[in-house]
Amino acid sequence: MSNFSVSSLFPFRRVKIGGFSQIVDPDNGMSIFTTISTDFRFNPICHECGNIKVEKLGITDPGDPHVTNRMARYIYELCKLMPVEQVADHLNLDWKTVKNIDKNSLEEFGETDYSHSGYLAVDEIFIGKYHKYLTIIINLITNRVI
Repeated sequence: MSNFSVSSLFPFRRVKIGGFSQIVDPDNGMSIFTTISTDFRFNPICHECGNIKVEKLGITDPGDPHVTNRMARYIYELCKLMPVEQVADHLNLDWKTVKNIDKNSLEEFGETDYSHSGYLAVDEIFIGKYHKYLTIIINLITNRVI
């Protein structure tokens, strides 16, 4: 049995590493998923002003501080391949968390370029009271949703 410590990979102060799991992928190598929480043994109060200060580690997604940037990217890549609810079930996360991460990732791309659209198909469905509709526009040449 090895004496491997995951804390050597994350030399951060004032956090506790709750647990970790390894996933070995032949194409991408080894990935380590870990749970990080605040270590309340340390007093985060600034003596000059009396306010609570929180250290920013730079490893969490700005859209959702409960997941790391790498996990957010993994969720976004999965959302390209399957629906949000299936991604949430696969990763044992709340579907709202997955939806927010996917939405924040999509907003990074900015506006869509419509100049090379060609032939378009438009589908609109009724989704609820008070005239709420969902409109989907598809490029018929590339079969991609615009």
